[in-house]
Amino acid sequence: MDKQTIENELINSYLEAENAKKLNLDFKEKKAIFNNYYDQLVEIEPSLTPAKVANFISDQLKAEYGKIYFLVFNMRLESITLPLNEVLLTVDIRKAGTFQKPDVDNLMPDDMHIIDPSGKVEADVEVYFGVAFVVTNLTKQPITIEYRLEYPPMTNPDTGKTNTGSSEKIKFDPGATEKGHYYYFLDEWEMVEGAWEFSYTAPNGMRLSKIFDVKKNILSKKIEAKTDLPKQEPHQRKSFYYLEMIAEPGGMSEVFEMVSGSAENIKNMITSRIKTAMGFYALLSYGQTILIHKYIDGVRTNSIDAHQFLKVNIPNKLSASFSEDNKPVILDIDGKPIDKSSLVDFLFDYVAFDESTETVFWGDWESKLGALTGDIASSQEEIYFDGNILTADTVNEFNSGESYSIEEFMEICKKPV
Repeated sequence: MDKQTIENELINSYLEAENAKKLNLDFKEKKAIFNNYYDQLVEIEPSLTPAKVANFISDQLKAEYGKIYFLVFNMRLESITLPLNEVLLTVDIRKAGTFQKPDVDNLMPDDMHIIDPSGKVEADVEVYFGVAFVVTNLTKQPITIEYRLEYPPMTNPDTGKTNTGSSEKIKFDPGATEKGHYYYFLDEWEMVEGAWEFSYTAPNGMRLSKIFDVKKNILSKKIEAKTDLPKQEPHQRKSFYYLEMIAEPGGMSEVFEMVSGSAENIKNMITSRIKTAMGFYALLSYGQTILIHKYIDGVRTNSIDAHQFLKVNIPNKLSASFSEDNKPVILDIDGKPIDKSSLVDFLFDYVAFDESTETVFWGDWESKLGALTGDIASSQEEIYFDGNILTADTVNEFNSGESYSIEEFMEICKKPV
């Protein structure tokens, strides 16, 4: 069969499948016919993606019927599409099932080595299951999709709180983006039997989901028997922000870190450090790492570099922001670039706390990173994540080995060195 014939059959089989779905006929059979032609077309032209095929169908049917049709059934595993300004957004689940423990935090399809794709999960300590997908945004603007994980009621014996899931709104820029979501068991109380559903809802309400049937493994290992987990009982399923603030300019080196359930506390910690003479020096003279990570239910889901949201100034002297590669862009009061060598005069003895007006300004980093959902960490709770144990709202300074509450740290920063 030549390409033109396959394309015609693809269109016809799509219409038959669409009609079967509306009339509650044998949709699965019609869908299988469509997928067969789809596979034949991809075999002829391997560069075709589900988004391109969906666009082709949309264009053909618009020309013939005067309206746009949108794919709502399987291409490869599962996919959804929706209309946005006469172009398509597609969400394609490439892989789903139980899989080996990944080596990365941000799961991509290539990182998911499937053990069992059946959708049946035998709950056990550190059993991983979830989905990896690709979003193709063919518009010229970001699109937000809501991700939800829903499961039967799960009660934490330490807090008495009962949860039935978590959700997150994810913004996708134009182009193709790979992403993944997964869950893994750490405690027996998490191993609730029943349907666990990963779902993605588009702006027009169209919804794609993958359901896993979770059953307890009667031979399940007791978590207490694992030697690689801490003997104390820190919280392992909390939602929180994790801050890494690292500077290694020349002979100077400093490392701070903190976890918190409060975005305001994260911002206050960074702001307080920048307002000190050494913090100001580290930020503008040599640059530093300022990363904020978001964890939902103990799993890292997003990260940002804070530089893109920061602006600092010395009133009546200079202002500084950061380029896309996080290099400082320093301007004098007239908006002219300042040579870095001229900063020496005030980098070591300037203290922003002495100013009567604010000197550190923030953009909307919280919206970019996303709000916390689920069981949010409370102040002074011990949190276990990625092999670390940290106390919420406690600033840890590695060089000195000291730890301070966020309130203590803010007061210390105000004192002259």
